[in-house]
Amino acid sequence: MEYTQLGNTGLNVSRFGLGCMRFPNDKTKAIKMARYVIDNGVNYFDTAYVYGDSETITGEALQNGYRKKITFVFRQNGRERYSA
Repeated sequence: MEYTQLGNTGLNVSRFGLGCMRFPNDKTKAIKMARYVIDNGVNYFDTAYVYGDSETITGEALQNGYRKKITFVFRQNGRERYSA
């Protein structure tokens, strides 16, 4: 996996990110997919409340140590924020 610095944040993120808007309808498959990409080097996730169940599914997928392996991109008050 190739990584790049995210703007001037100092965070190194994978060039490929997982957009959580179109997770499979099957929650078990969605969790498996999220963990698969993390296990293969993806550490950049993009999710939002308006993406349906994506935040709940992402939260479940990140249990058991997976949360420490990724960076979140989110908006707060109209500004992009990052969380390693």
